[in-house]
Amino acid sequence: MARSQVGRRRPAGDSILRGGAAAILLAAVQPCLGFGGVGFLAPCPAFTTCTAAVSSSGTYNVRETVNPTAGYNMPLGLTAGVTVHQDTESAGSSAAVGVGNFAPDGPLLISPFFIPASARAQTGFGLNRARSSPGRGVGGSDIQGQESADVVIQTFAEATSAWRDVWSFSGAGHFSSTISIDGTSRLDDIPAIQASYVKTPLADYGDWFYDLRVWDVTHLSVSEDFELGGPTLVARVYQTGFDEQRASFASSLSLEFDFLGGTSYVVTSELRTNGYNGRQIDVFNTARLEEVFLSNGAGLSALSGHDYSGTTAPVPEPSSWALLLAGMLAIARFARQRRA
Repeated sequence: MARSQVGRRRPAGDSILRGGAAAILLAAVQPCLGFGGVGFLAPCPAFTTCTAAVSSSGTYNVRETVNPTAGYNMPLGLTAGVTVHQDTESAGSSAAVGVGNFAPDGPLLISPFFIPASARAQTGFGLNRARSSPGRGVGGSDIQGQESADVVIQTFAEATSAWRDVWSFSGAGHFSSTISIDGTSRLDDIPAIQASYVKTPLADYGDWFYDLRVWDVTHLSVSEDFELGGPTLVARVYQTGFDEQRASFASSLSLEFDFLGGTSYVVTSELRTNGYNGRQIDVFNTARLEEVFLSNGAGLSALSGHDYSGTTAPVPEPSSWALLLAGMLAIARFARQRRA
């Protein structure tokens, strides 16, 4: 959304346009610039007319490159040149979406060099799940006596989970919530393909990122994101793992901002995982809002109808209740003794 500032200078009086009627007037003629578009969710048609929606998508791509010598006997299921197996699925519901590169029906049609890839995602309001699982990409030579073929198989999988909602509050106050993210990264085993194939694993890597933003669409302003005036970014939680190789990872992030009554806030959240040549990235368990707290007794109303305030602190286990009760009794006993 932010546009490059290279070679450009803001007018001397640009600061005067920050907020107020001038920004609103300019925003009226500025295109939406893709505001509110995340995952497969289309951008909002206007700053103040965003809809609540969820989107899940998965993509895989397996690319086979075969360069044979003139007398090489091509195995069934393998084709000279470049062959690409790919698919993409998406859905705008809370149901999980998955795609997988499955071999064609019938054992005679399965390539001796077949390597699968798959992706899976699921989305709910306040909840993101995504997993990318590509098979181990390899390159090498299949040798048949004096003849041979160079074979390279590259794999890729991407999963994306995104949701967008519009929040309003019954009065002014402070919003706070924790966002838990946990996942794993592992490298798939080298596949047991054509016995005569001398293979070397290809470079593998995997990435993931999570990005949640809260925009005030009632009080428009000029900013780095909207140079001619637009929604005001009041909060952002962002985390990413580039070339993620940790066997497991976990984070507890904090989302906090001050809110006003009579103000609309557009919230967008996106989780994406990418895996290449066997690097599997699993964040299916999950990126989620927890322990939502609103100060001053304010209430949160969501366009989606989802009750975010229901995701409060976990109910104590029975043993915790026992400890809590014992502590309360001890305090009461101490107070009686002091009065005596």
